[in-house]
Amino acid sequence: MHENFQLEHTIHLLEHHLPSQAPLKDFIHHNTLHAFQNKSFHEGLQAAQQCFGYQTYAPLSFYREQYKKGVIRPEILERILTKNNALDLQNALLHQDFDETTTALVGSYRSAWKINLGFDLDTRVHPILFRLVSSYLDQGIAIWNFPANTTDFLAAFRSLERDGITSLFESKRARKLFLDQSTSLSDLLQILVGDSGAYEAYLLDQQFAHPGYSGMVCQLQNNPKALVQTRQIKLTDLIYLECLLEISALDQHFGLHWKTPTAYQIKPYHFDNFTVQNQQLFKVKAHWQEAFEWSFYDQVLAGLQFKAQTKEPNVTAQAVFCIDDRACSIRRHVESLHPSISTFGTPGHFNIEAYFQPDGAVQRTKICPAPVQPKHLIMEKALHKKRNKELHFSAQTYGLVFGWILTHTYGLWSALKLALAIFKPSLNRMAVRSFEHMQPDAHLSIVHEGTQTADGLQIGFTVEEMTTIVRSLLKSIGLQDHFAPLVYMIAHGSSSANNTHYAGYDCGACSGRPGSVNARAISFMANHPL
Repeated sequence: MHENFQLEHTIHLLEHHLPSQAPLKDFIHHNTLHAFQNKSFHEGLQAAQQCFGYQTYAPLSFYREQYKKGVIRPEILERILTKNNALDLQNALLHQDFDETTTALVGSYRSAWKINLGFDLDTRVHPILFRLVSSYLDQGIAIWNFPANTTDFLAAFRSLERDGITSLFESKRARKLFLDQSTSLSDLLQILVGDSGAYEAYLLDQQFAHPGYSGMVCQLQNNPKALVQTRQIKLTDLIYLECLLEISALDQHFGLHWKTPTAYQIKPYHFDNFTVQNQQLFKVKAHWQEAFEWSFYDQVLAGLQFKAQTKEPNVTAQAVFCIDDRACSIRRHVESLHPSISTFGTPGHFNIEAYFQPDGAVQRTKICPAPVQPKHLIMEKALHKKRNKELHFSAQTYGLVFGWILTHTYGLWSALKLALAIFKPSLNRMAVRSFEHMQPDAHLSIVHEGTQTADGLQIGFTVEEMTTIVRSLLKSIGLQDHFAPLVYMIAHGSSSANNTHYAGYDCGACSGRPGSVNARAISFMANHPL
């Protein structure tokens, strides 16, 4: 290891600050500022803005406009300033001009090198890198399988490089370095950067140029089971391959003699030692934000205080919804229209931790929060086996003759349907429908009958387990007595024709899937006779 560079520390920084990007099959929206959760609210916002250039506050013009309109009330602003011993900032809040330009720390070192070098490495390297990583991690979606048999990332590409008729690299030096397994990451950084004191800044800039890919690799190295077909990949492997591709691109463009950032005397940054610039601006915005929020708090509290509380003596129905904001809006609407209906909120997996295996499927899907590792499996057995087939997904469409015929026949018809969908949107057989996550008339293996899967998952739940699940759920929402004649368990999901991130619109508590299986299972359990 080169002097002044600790690879483990840099990898730790990357793993901590990269987004927690899971594969799309378990895609859940997450807090993009999770790396700053150890700080107080305003300190976290300041650090995020300085590090990554995020706009964490509204512009001063917005706050001042809301103040003029009376949305932010003067008495609340004065109360906030008095509470924080900051009355001396009142003039700055209302009148002082500030430079609100945001410059990100991460990315600055590489950006300066790009300007001096006159060459955009990302444009040359990313298309190749992303294709290689996507091919290696493919879960059976691609037409052709990944050619190497090994599950190790670098070993797989070394196998392709040795046995293939073409090379992954444009320069002989990069290829030689790759095939020589004694080549370390520090050796590659010495070629690319030169100064070991700048390695950390270089790697941070490099990986945050594509945080989605890097973040997903971090997740997979810690949880390989997030993929159905597991792969062995680490963040250091991704960095290693990317550095080689960068050396290859630079060699091909400039020859073997090109200038590193050190040659241009570009000063690197150190992530742990950043300082917040313009503290006064941050203090001004922090006080404005608090005054803005408290103005709404007071309105809400006043509304709750003066709103008449009316309840029907006899509740005719009760409904349990997911705590998702869309479901909550339905709850409030139902209660406003029907005061005799009471609603409750709970995470949409309804306390059921399990995998779900649809009828005829080889793969399982998780129907509980992503961090949970279930020990149970619910299997579906459909009563009707007939399924609609979609010609687009036929392997024959990629054939030389049949594929050409389809392109000029069915392909033309598909283009016309696509144009029509712009003016009259509709779901087709290729669309993803939340209602088709489970077949309504299918049998679900909710009750455990003594069977397990080969990998140790218990199929179904025992009566004792079902009792615990229902009791815990009802206790958590405060529904332990005065039950209505009807108690509904209402799940939610979404449908999409062309959105690869559609799972982000389903139920987050069900790992980005509709909650249909969970709602049916919890209803079955609650009605099950002891």
